Amino acid sequence: MIKIAICDDELVFIKQVQVLLNHILSDKNIIFSVNYFLSGEELCKSLDNGFTYDIVFLDILMSGINGIDVGLRLNQSNNKKSILIYVSSYDTRAKEVFCVNAHRFLSKPIEIQLFEEALISACEILDRSLKKVFSFICSDGHVKLPLYNILYFEVVQSHRVDVITHKDNYTFYGKLADVQSELLADDFLRIHQSYLINYDYIKNITYENVTMENDVLLWISGPRRKEIRKIYKETKQRRNNKWQ
Repeated sequence: MIKIAICDDELVFIKQVQVLLNHILSDKNIIFSVNYFLSGEELCKSLDNGFTYDIVFLDILMSGINGIDVGLRLNQSNNKKSILIYVSSYDTRAKEVFCVNAHRFLSKPIEIQLFEEALISACEILDRSLKKVFSFICSDGHVKLPLYNILYFEVVQSHRVDVITHKDNYTFYGKLADVQSELLADDFLRIHQSYLINYDYIKNITYENVTMENDVLLWISGPRRKEIRKIYKETKQRRNNKWQ
């Protein structure tokens, strides 16, 4: 089931989106649920209570917390990444959504074809992300973890690799270089001989270190700093280009 949230201070717009969701997703036999929020505060409270959403439709300008700040809050939540679709009358602020890795920006009034394209594209991304897993054998047996659950890999001893997730940690025996080769196309960055990190969960990066979303500080090895800086910028630019 796809969990969808709509956050807008106009109830008329929320009802319009609900009608479109029912028409488009039901027609494609996609099971989904919808929660709606009339303010950014309501949505943030829901996140604080442990609720997660796969796709979130957001207005930019709302009374109280605006849509950009809500997007930042969603990106900081210790859950899988929500796919953000902004729908707003303020086209002049469209570029601001790039800072929260928005999937699409749509203008009000809604163009049904563009809305459907954005929605189906988001569903396809979700489907692919659910299929991407990293498999390994540890004390818990054969484990398959969705990539979106993994923050980083850490070598703590020779051939012993820890898998750090938002909730649980696992240990398996292998080589970090082999893990890197397997996940290179999925934006995992080797910042140190002991660390392989998920780009999606970088909270802050400097020339010398990276802070992950669990607030753990990881050092970038000296020989890799220039390369990591280049790869990070290229990855960010590549993702931003998808929305332009």
